[in-house]
Amino acid sequence: MTASVPSPRRSGVALFSAVLAAGAVATVAATPASAAWKPGATPASATGFLLGDDRSASALLSGDGRYVVFETQASVLLGDPPDEDERYVGGIVRKDLVTGEILLVAPPQRVRREDGTPRGTGTRSAPSGISHDGRYVLFGTTARLAGADDRGSASPDVYLRDMTSPVSAAASYELVSAQDGGIVGADYADPAVGSEPGVAGYALSADGRRAVFVSRGVSTLPAAVAATTPAQQVWVRDLDARTTRLISRAKTDSSAAGTPAPQPAPGPGVQAPDVAISADGGKVVWMAGNAELQTPTLPREGAIGSPPALLWRDLDRITAPSRRVAGAADPDDPGCDPQSYSPSDTATGPCYGPFVTSEGFDQRSAGDTTSNSSALRLQGISGTGGRVLFSSSAYRRPYDVPAFRPSTAYLADMRAGLPRRTAVTVAWSNPVTNGRQAAQNGRLAADGRHATFVSRDNRFDGLQAVGSFPTASLLPFNVFSVDLDARTVELVTRAPNGSDYATESQTTTPPSAAFPSADGSAVAFPAPDGNLFVGDANGVEDVLVARTVSQGGAGGGGEHAVPPVLPAPPVDTTAPRALPSRYFVTLGRVVVSKRTGTATLAVRLPTGGRLTATARGTATRKVRGRKRSTTVTVGTTTQRPKRAGTVQVKVKVGAKARAALRRSPHRLAVKLAVTFRPQGAAPTSATRSYALRRAYVTAATPKKQRKTTKASAATRRTR
Repeated sequence: MTASVPSPRRSGVALFSAVLAAGAVATVAATPASAAWKPGATPASATGFLLGDDRSASALLSGDGRYVVFETQASVLLGDPPDEDERYVGGIVRKDLVTGEILLVAPPQRVRREDGTPRGTGTRSAPSGISHDGRYVLFGTTARLAGADDRGSASPDVYLRDMTSPVSAAASYELVSAQDGGIVGADYADPAVGSEPGVAGYALSADGRRAVFVSRGVSTLPAAVAATTPAQQVWVRDLDARTTRLISRAKTDSSAAGTPAPQPAPGPGVQAPDVAISADGGKVVWMAGNAELQTPTLPREGAIGSPPALLWRDLDRITAPSRRVAGAADPDDPGCDPQSYSPSDTATGPCYGPFVTSEGFDQRSAGDTTSNSSALRLQGISGTGGRVLFSSSAYRRPYDVPAFRPSTAYLADMRAGLPRRTAVTVAWSNPVTNGRQAAQNGRLAADGRHATFVSRDNRFDGLQAVGSFPTASLLPFNVFSVDLDARTVELVTRAPNGSDYATESQTTTPPSAAFPSADGSAVAFPAPDGNLFVGDANGVEDVLVARTVSQGGAGGGGEHAVPPVLPAPPVDTTAPRALPSRYFVTLGRVVVSKRTGTATLAVRLPTGGRLTATARGTATRKVRGRKRSTTVTVGTTTQRPKRAGTVQVKVKVGAKARAALRRSPHRLAVKLAVTFRPQGAAPTSATRSYALRRAYVTAATPKKQRKTTKASAATRRTR
């Protein structure tokens, strides 16, 4: 039995056909791109003119550049739970960059407002995939979301959300880590070790109907009765056909079902498997330990070993042997005579691969001081599967000590008939100099031509710089865009006035990857406070989107501009005028005094202005079997700070609210509306919720009034 050919009617294939036709596999003469990136960036983790009040990160951009999905802890994005005694502490949201609409991807994690005790189950993991049109979002969670997933244990599983249906509907979720032939979830020998999605951004096809994942624990996949399938297996799920097929299959079994290949336990020098699928849903690439069990080897090659090797498979020929992406030997080399091969660290020519060892072998010396180098990292697969981007610290063949660059990024051309020694080329690397910083977290665009990475450096081996790079401070992590065919690199992160990106945050590790749209014309990335947009002062990490100069292209970005001559770096001698910022930030949650009922909220202001806070409470009680709600003003306050800074907003409980609390149900669900009118700019507002109980204000009630209240109650009881 062979895999079904993906239908040409699939939306992902149709949307990508024009974009990917040339860039995915062709090697063409390319004109260097101009400095095409617009200065500044748009804060995606903001609603209207209100910034997020907590951290947002792990952004993925839809292929058309319209939607960005990311994890967040910001209450202004997550909203409030139905129960006013609870608050959200983390979740996944999707932002429409055209309309500004923000939707929850899954029910967020909840805690009790008063003491932070977890309530129920929720999802706050990083997203793993988004379809080209933004309709489908892939993620991992321990929550039970699909109707058929009613197992008792909360094992980690993989889900797909259809964003056209409500977040509260069970039909909005499809279980990806399900057994073959149905929608029933897998069981695991250890309920705490379940399944996880593939590489973030490459775990879902463009049409959202094929996904890849890894079963980290011993499981019942694909359709076993007992949990006997070995751990660390790689799978592909076709959500329309409801099939779950094995990818990490033993080479000795060419049947349709296949046999799981044993994997070494993750540990020192051994990385857990990971997997990516092409946008057209037809090709997969994954990391395999003891790869000799899954791919053909030469007679005298010996074991590849436990360090991971990258393997590649065509899903339309899933029973055919997998192919190596790189490695020390190349059985698929058309010029290779298998009987002539002899293991060697120095030999070159047919049968020998681009590396001395497996690409997953980290060969940095013990005294290597190059910052942030690492072992094997799978950094993406092109939309048609013809190109694979990865980084490796293995020795290239033939090994040249002066030329060795730890954590070098490589681009592999997977067209049939190409020897690995010529098909794997250096995408970029870093100068080997103490104090230099490596390029990290590379990501390949679906067109196979463009890529991104982040770095605190300003020069990279093998790439021609387009435009000017920062020279003064190399402390911020900047985002860079690479044209792999033209061999150029361009700075993405600039202030709106064109100056260098500057931030007070001087972390030693990058926040996370910058993810490109399908054609590389837009990129979503997280960044701490800085000058990438006016008013970034919320003190937390935001998700931003930068775009290229549009030349009439559809979607969120545009084509990279290509003028005949590279322009000189612009020089602006005019001092930038400080723009009044509308952004203000609420810090933390509302704190309610249990002695007086006074609510306190910290607010950070970008400038002077007028700050007004009004609290209104709603009491809901049953009258003759029907719910009736009454709303009263709890209190209001106004401040007029003259300069930027943090102020404490305090709202006391007024007489009307005290009277309402003396009546059943003796509690108010309060909405605190904060409005800031800065000097010279339009006002913006934010709303926070809290609960108010009668016990909170008893101590603040005058003694005479308390006695009168008790007497009145006693009098009523005697009547």
